[in-house]
Amino acid sequence: MASSSIVEGTVPLVNSSQVTDVIPQTPTHNDVDVSKLKRMMQEALTFDEGVQGDVKVDVDPSLIWESAMMFHEKGLLLFFTTRITLAVDVAHAINAKVEKDVVNKVFYSGNGLFEVIFNDNDVRSQFLEQQTVFLCGLMAHVFPWKPVKAMKEELLYKCPVRVELIDLPSFLWSNIGHVAKVLGKLLYTPSISAPNKNKICVLWNTSRPFPKTLGINIPNVGRIVIYLKWGSRAGSCFHCGNLGHYSKNCPTLKSERVNLIPTCPGSKILVPEEQVFGR
Repeated sequence: MASSSIVEGTVPLVNSSQVTDVIPQTPTHNDVDVSKLKRMMQEALTFDEGVQGDVKVDVDPSLIWESAMMFHEKGLLLFFTTRITLAVDVAHAINAKVEKDVVNKVFYSGNGLFEVIFNDNDVRSQFLEQQTVFLCGLMAHVFPWKPVKAMKEELLYKCPVRVELIDLPSFLWSNIGHVAKVLGKLLYTPSISAPNKNKICVLWNTSRPFPKTLGINIPNVGRIVIYLKWGSRAGSCFHCGNLGHYSKNCPTLKSERVNLIPTCPGSKILVPEEQVFGR
């Protein structure tokens, strides 16, 4: 005679004494905090009523609640400004850096951006505090997670740029961070023993032209003027590679009759169509 009790967490098969695991259910609509979900997705939403999709679909909030929570509470963005590595290599490099398995998932989202989901929120916080890290032999800039669309638009206005302070006097090496902060938010400063001790990385406002010189004033002593050498211009114009203007204003487009479209539906920023869909 079969036992009348049912093992907790299982359900009996019909006409059988065997049991099987209960399949986890998708959260119901009542389990979703719609207000919080809206805040988390704020930067991904399209508010312009004049912009409509050619085809439309409804997605119940309960289907994306857990995923949105995962990215918002456990994720961050890595921005590689030079060569792009593989997502699996990024995961291995992060784990190796902290000497334990802390990465849950890594997604490559285009334009040098990786979305990283952590198992360990303490390690995630440590990475966010560093702002710039070296992974896979490359420099990567760390940003709090936000929808990739919003991050790409932000990088059109502000983007990491490396700059060399040419012939900075050696007695100022230990104060290079203080000297260079006038250029923008510092993302990386080298140690005094680094071979490229004069090279720093700043978050540059692309609406400003690149200064060629930097004046350093030492009160009651005098001033020093040095040259600035700019390089690694991530987020630069799609066509000519320079900062200081958007692709739509690039001089090279005047003779090419290139079709311009928004970076995403509803965006005020126009870029060449091939930048979005490829040539």
